[in-house]
Amino acid sequence: NHPSVTGAVGDVSKCVVACSSEPRLATPFLFRFSEGGLAPHSLKNLVLSALSLQQGGEHGLALFHQLLRVPAHIRVCPASWERSVLQVGLQNGRVVGGETYIDTISHSPLWHPTHHAIARVWLDPLPTANPLVCRAIAEADYLLLAPGDFFTSLIPALLPLGIAHAIKNSQ
Repeated sequence: NHPSVTGAVGDVSKCVVACSSEPRLATPFLFRFSEGGLAPHSLKNLVLSALSLQQGGEHGLALFHQLLRVPAHIRVCPASWERSVLQVGLQNGRVVGGETYIDTISHSPLWHPTHHAIARVWLDPLPTANPLVCRAIAEADYLLLAPGDFFTSLIPALLPLGIAHAIKNSQ
């Protein structure tokens, strides 16, 4: 049971929606609230968060798959169930933490690609890989990484302890 909601909700929910066998059912989940108390959240993130808090992470995610009618042979899993914060070290020595802040670095008028290039990426604390993910990697014919930004979605999915080892040992 995983009673908290982790930062992986956005990427995981996006993948589950993309795997839905019912596009007409899935499309409303992409709705993002632009005003009011729910802004700037999307319906997919709110529903998955509610299911995870009520049912636990794994059971909530399984229900989300069912709700969106994802075929039984497809399962989307977060790289880890543990909470951690994405950190980046910039070329100038500054450390920036949190996906939202990292995503907005290049939009700042003070940002300069030479001085603010990302030099290092890590998770704090370093989480342990989701065992289901390691098992899926070992059994997979192909590996597909979650959609999203290179530094805030793809690299962090590879960082939990056990993921790199599972990929290295996969066929």
